[in-house]
Formats: sequence, C-alpha cells, structure tokens
Amino acid sequence: MKATAAFLAIFFALLLASSQGPSSSQGPPSPALPTFTDIAPSAGIHFQHTSGSPEKNYIFEAKGGGVCLLDYDNDGLLDIYFVNGNTLEDLERGVSHSNAFSTNDRGHGGCSYFLAKHFE
Repeated sequence: MKATAAFLAIFFALLLASSQGPSSSQGPPSPALPTFTDIAPSAGIHFQHTSGSPEKNYIFEAKGGGVCLLDYDNDGLLDIYFVNGNTLEDLERGVSHSNAFSTNDRGHGGCSYFLAKHFE
C-alpha cells in the first residue's frame, strides 16, 4: 500500500511538472551567430573608400562605391577591383580618390595592391 501511494505521488508530481511546459533553460539551442574577421590588412589590401559628405546633398555623393571580383590574370583566383567615390569639396579642390585593383597572390602570401589609375 505504501509503495502504491509513493508511486502515485511520484506519478502525479511528474505529470504536474510536465504540464507546466519547458522551462526557459530548456528548449532548442540558439543557432550560433556568424563571426566576421577583417583579414584585408593581413592580405595586403589597404583600400580607403570615400563616399561623399555625411549629408549626401548631391546625387554623386549618395552613390556608394563598388567591388568587382574577376579573374583578371587567368590564374584561377579571384582578383578585386574597388570603385571609389568623392566629395563635392574634394572635386572643387581637384582632389581625386582613386579606384584600386588587387590581384590575388594567395600562393605567395597575399595580394598585390596598386591604385588603378590606368583602369579609369
């Protein structure tokens, strides 16, 4: 009789606990968030993008730069062409912010980086 009473007490306790739903510590684990690491400096890429004044009063200031990935030298590795912007103040002073091209020299430890005046 005591065993039956103990069994019923445990049964109802478990039933009551399961009817309350999972606790906040249970449930499916949260997916891991992606982690991004800036490896540009270690790869030899030092591009500084210019994108107009903070106010973006003129349409050419509001347009962002661009990036083109291509295999320029047919070595099977993607090379990078960066398109830069400008500010009205710099244009009035005759200052130009160059585009840049970086060839992927992964087999040689990084990228060969140069300003792309001859691509403009």
